[in-house]
Amino acid sequence: MKVYSYPTLSEIETCPYLEKEKVRFRYFFADDLSQEEWAILLQQGFRKFGHYIFRPECPQCQKCIPLRVRTKDFTPSKSQRRVRNKNKDTHMSYHPLQYRREIYDLYKKHSQEKFDISRFPIVSEEQFIRSHFTRSSPSLMTEYRREDQLVAVGFIDVAKDALSSVYFIYDPDFSQYNLGTLGAITEIELAREMEKSYYYLGYYIKENSSMSYKANFRPYEILTSTGWEEKGSP
Repeated sequence: MKVYSYPTLSEIETCPYLEKEKVRFRYFFADDLSQEEWAILLQQGFRKFGHYIFRPECPQCQKCIPLRVRTKDFTPSKSQRRVRNKNKDTHMSYHPLQYRREIYDLYKKHSQEKFDISRFPIVSEEQFIRSHFTRSSPSLMTEYRREDQLVAVGFIDVAKDALSSVYFIYDPDFSQYNLGTLGAITEIELAREMEKSYYYLGYYIKENSSMSYKANFRPYEILTSTGWEEKGSP
């Protein structure tokens, strides 16, 4: 692992996920992470975009919690099985990171429909490439197509014992297919096929509806001050 900066605490600012809370991050910049090194960082609650590796260390709020699914024990719920059945004609493939303009166009469409742009501004094409197509650790991407139309893309980091979901985007015109849920189910199953013990879903915030869905994938574990603890049973 090549480290380009020492771990640093960011300035305290308004949290983008909970408006009444404040947030700051411990972060550093690194490259060439091995699967073993990334596994250790994930276990410690770190995430990354490109070379930027970070973990929230907020002054008061403790609501942003790392969450991971135990892949061998995962069983889709009744509603998740319905999503999978609904997507019998949605085809998934996975392969190394490879940028195409249609992926950025999909990201823009997804962001415009799903997020408050004043709080989550759309990044430039250059920033998007730097965040998601800079290979600072073993990575891959998943693509979902219907009748050869690209409808969703997932970005995944590969660790020794886990896959870690970095970002997932989909076409809002296909919202009836619940592609976000499909993506998580499919990628958990991919992790199991690759003999990975965990699938990291990023940070879980119960009070934020766009992040609370992560607790629907069971059994899951959350990172507490004493280590990883099971909180969700099948």
